[in-house]
Amino acid sequence: MAKRKRTAVPEPCNGVAVGYVRCSTTMQHVQHQIDSIRHYCTAHDYHLVRVYRDEGQSGVKDDHKGLAELIEYLPGSSCDMVVVPAFDRLSRSIKHLLTVVEQITQHASLVSIRDSFDTTSAMGQAMLAIFAALSSLERNALIERTKSGIKTARATRDGRWGRPEKQFDTLRTVQMRSEGASLRELAKAVGVSLGKLHEFFHKRDCSEKACS
Repeated sequence: MAKRKRTAVPEPCNGVAVGYVRCSTTMQHVQHQIDSIRHYCTAHDYHLVRVYRDEGQSGVKDDHKGLAELIEYLPGSSCDMVVVPAFDRLSRSIKHLLTVVEQITQHASLVSIRDSFDTTSAMGQAMLAIFAALSSLERNALIERTKSGIKTARATRDGRWGRPEKQFDTLRTVQMRSEGASLRELAKAVGVSLGKLHEFFHKRDCSEKACS
């Protein structure tokens, strides 16, 4: 992969910044969000090179093209800081927000203007540690919920795990087979796969042989 060209930074300057804005409907506009980012970068002497945007995108959803492009851009770039108008522009889902903050701060500092959040400050670093702790708690909780779900499923299904077996009319299946129906015809009639029927008749034949 070709090495990304580093952005020329005018002097004097604290570094390179990129922004991210989002609005929920096509009736809203992002210009005032962009203006706030530009004002912040000017006031703090950062060179704003680009503003990623998602317009007409709900904050509840996780699949934002502009945000995905921003996160993809950061590794190996010359970006020093990501500036957003507010955390709710990144996501309105706490779970997703924690993930996005972690992805961004692996490669650059993060500023949320309205929330007075800046990871270059001591308070911002403290808040970032809290974000990391919450993200870890969420991951651990997900693991515990998964383990609990598996344990419950195994307990209520005689120790079996995976998709529940599809039930079918075995008496009708045996009768139709004795009348000359092919396995393909049976599969269509009783609504199961050919593999399931092969397994059923194999077990049935083994059981009859054991009893004879």
